Amino acid sequence: MSQIPIDCPHCATRNVAATICVIAPAEPTRSSVFVTCNKCKMGVTLYCISPPLPDRVLAGDSLDITREDRKKLVDLLTVIRMSPAFPAPRTILYVPEAVERAYREGEANRAEKRYLSAASNYRTALDRALKLIAPDEKGMIYAKVEKLAAQNALPPALIGLMHEIRFLGNQIHDMDDPEPADVEAGAEFSTLLLTYLFELPGRVADAAAKRAGDGPGVS
Repeated sequence: MSQIPIDCPHCATRNVAATICVIAPAEPTRSSVFVTCNKCKMGVTLYCISPPLPDRVLAGDSLDITREDRKKLVDLLTVIRMSPAFPAPRTILYVPEAVERAYREGEANRAEKRYLSAASNYRTALDRALKLIAPDEKGMIYAKVEKLAAQNALPPALIGLMHEIRFLGNQIHDMDDPEPADVEAGAEFSTLLLTYLFELPGRVADAAAKRAGDGPGVS
């Protein structure tokens, strides 16, 4: 059977062989290729740059060409995107390097369904962020967050996000792994929190600097 390597979005296996079921020419040099993952058997559609193909659908190894030519055809396919897509790590601007490393590792582990590690990474990102925004506060994450709340240093919604991420991270000490839905929620909470703490102020500062460089504005 003709095969092509993919990063499977269903079972999260990277560089797994997938069996080609159908090649459907879409344009003179582009094709849609339906494949099934050899590990989980789920289907994925690949959108590929391809050599010119006959104006018909080519089904699996029933392609009306020799095995050698079929292999050449598969080798010439260049995947430009696939659906569903393998989850890509989200990017948050202006995040300090130490915080970003933990967050991006969490994103990578979440995409590859290593939920226990992802939960720990998001908690680490929160811990490192707190050390930067409240360097004088000591103690565990809970105590730091509660001090920020008592000082009205952050909106209540941000305090809530911090506690949710902390609670998710604490599950690494339980006998059971975190639920995938809880990790997905933790990923969203972490993204919102870091966007508010770092990207939003960074964007505002950039806009102010640009406006100052352009000369006096109109009030």
